[in-house]
Amino acid sequence: MRVLLDTHMLIWILNGYEHLIENREFMDLYMNEIDDIYFSAISIWETELKKMIGKANFTYDGREIYHAALDSNMTPLPLFPKNSLRLEEVKLPHKDPFDRMLLAQAMDNDLVLLTHDPKFKDINDRHVRYLALD
Repeated sequence: MRVLLDTHMLIWILNGYEHLIENREFMDLYMNEIDDIYFSAISIWETELKKMIGKANFTYDGREIYHAALDSNMTPLPLFPKNSLRLEEVKLPHKDPFDRMLLAQAMDNDLVLLTHDPKFKDINDRHVRYLALD
């Protein structure tokens, strides 16, 4: 399986798996099912934007996340204009533009968006994999 990490999953993985290591579903997925891990330019943009406007207190900035992801052998996924054309197919009950674009990008690249965000819990789409981590 080829996965695109949502922003929090990306940060948690790069932070040493603290929130993930004890989760059996994640560890099974990580060890047995995931072939390739991608991170999006959207996540770097989200991190930087939210940090600039004081909306989030991320431990790392976008530059650190970018380099740590590369050092962890994750594949950067650039944002192309054609990815945006998939937005009309995104069916989410919430309006978060970062979530919507990440899912559109996953759809356009035939990836699975790996997320722990409860807003994705009831989404029935082959491009979404929700992990309950709490």
